[in-house]
Amino acid sequence: MAGVVALCCTYILFYFSANPTDAKSKHLQNSKINNSKQIDFQKTTSLVRHQFIPASSCGKRILSYQRGWEVNVERRQLEKLTHLVFAFVSMNSNGDVSLSTNSMRASLLDMKMKSRAVKNEVKMMVAIGGAGGSQHFSSVISDKKKRKNFIESISSFLLIHQIDGVDIYWIWPEGKDSDNIVTFMKELRTKFTDLATSQNREDPYIISMVIPRKPSLLEALTRLDEVLEFADFLNALTFDYFGPAWYPETGPVAPLFSGMKGKEKCNVDYTMKYLTCQTKKPNQLNMAVEFVGRYWKNVKGAIEESDEMWRMTEPVNGTIQGETFSWKTLESGAFDKTSAVWHDPSKSSYIWIPEKDIFVTFEGERSLMEKMDYAKTNNFGGIIIWTVGSDDDEDTLLNLVSSYNLCTNNDKNAVNYDC
Repeated sequence: MAGVVALCCTYILFYFSANPTDAKSKHLQNSKINNSKQIDFQKTTSLVRHQFIPASSCGKRILSYQRGWEVNVERRQLEKLTHLVFAFVSMNSNGDVSLSTNSMRASLLDMKMKSRAVKNEVKMMVAIGGAGGSQHFSSVISDKKKRKNFIESISSFLLIHQIDGVDIYWIWPEGKDSDNIVTFMKELRTKFTDLATSQNREDPYIISMVIPRKPSLLEALTRLDEVLEFADFLNALTFDYFGPAWYPETGPVAPLFSGMKGKEKCNVDYTMKYLTCQTKKPNQLNMAVEFVGRYWKNVKGAIEESDEMWRMTEPVNGTIQGETFSWKTLESGAFDKTSAVWHDPSKSSYIWIPEKDIFVTFEGERSLMEKMDYAKTNNFGGIIIWTVGSDDDEDTLLNLVSSYNLCTNNDKNAVNYDC
């Protein structure tokens, strides 16, 4: 799926010089980022240095995926997480799981050894599937014999590699798969329980599953409340709502609210509200954030004159021009952050460079803090990061997430939406 392919962050090897946004821009709901509320990073960094993750004090999660082909995760980053998920383990048409290359094996070993060395006992998991590895899920879990083999293979993999759990990273299940997903999760939990008992394992093995953000796919999964009877949590991939790899319209990486006409459901709020109201178990839902930005080229006028966030682009030879870039790349000066504008309806930032017809959106400190506040307000069980390798060398965004106190005095599954 193009939206997930876009997750592979492309580092920009050239520098864009950008003039500040035209001072005549006077949209009532936009304001310069420099006027935003201040974040006490001295306080948050201090908490992180003490290897204390406030969310963990009430059993909430700070989880990050890490791709096996990326630069290795560092111990200082692991100390700021409760869970690390290695991406990806492969599966074949019979349900056998394996690591595809020697370099992936070495990467998993490196992550595992480092995770075991940190003091906060970070849980090490593996994700099966991904954008290029999900084609066999439906046929395997619908066949009793293959499903059993799949479960046995997963269990053997965890035992051999001494891993704490598995994430089913299926891109993407359809409504017809709902019944089989429940059956698979039930049988996997039974196997994991027996395996933990046979190994005298104190902590149960962990089961999670990713959930799509696209409304049509999300709404087709009708038995997620039953899935959570057997899975520990669901990982909602609340990013990639807009991007040049799959949409000609500009928009935030992950708008917290709002959306252009026809895409009103393309935001984090819709995804998380739907999941919460369907499952009534917000404590078993993780909300994702992505440490990236995106830019479009050949960008034209605003779709609506009153809102510069939503613009159309002109393709070249049928292809939308643009890229994904990491927060680290943005911090290195790829774009002029001082010219960024705050878009209040979506709680996100953008940079419009009219002389180059370039439009940029990115996840930064202010938009990330808005999402953390939202996650706490709505009682979610954790935050997913894609990925810590996209952060800068000072761990600016990771520090913000890890040091944020998600704990509340509410019942862990109190639903704060009007469902």
